[in-house]
Amino acid sequence: MRFDSLAQSTYVSIKSYRKSDEAVPTPVWIVADGDKLFCWTLGNSGKVKRIRANPRVRLAPCDAAGKISGEWILANGRVLDSPRDIKAQARRMRRKFGWKFLPFRLLPYLRGTKPVAIEFRLV
Repeated sequence: MRFDSLAQSTYVSIKSYRKSDEAVPTPVWIVADGDKLFCWTLGNSGKVKRIRANPRVRLAPCDAAGKISGEWILANGRVLDSPRDIKAQARRMRRKFGWKFLPFRLLPYLRGTKPVAIEFRLV
């Protein structure tokens, strides 16, 4: 049930860790595929930098403001930045969120960076 609660959530808080081991929670939209969860983000965002340095994360369902509504679950994150992976995740995000995803799809290009997806596998 833990995976299902995350997979069905609109928002999930990702708690990634700085080099000092300080946790940084960030609410994101999430999609599921099989036993993996994915989010879409800017390639130069803090969470991407933190997950590249330390893949250990915690995930919990939350609202848009980041208020936690369930238990924290351990996971490992992996940044996916190949064009093929990015397109696949964009399709999943579009299916789940529809037209609301469009601004997020365009944001990386407007900001002059590349989009990436982050894959999460529960531990």
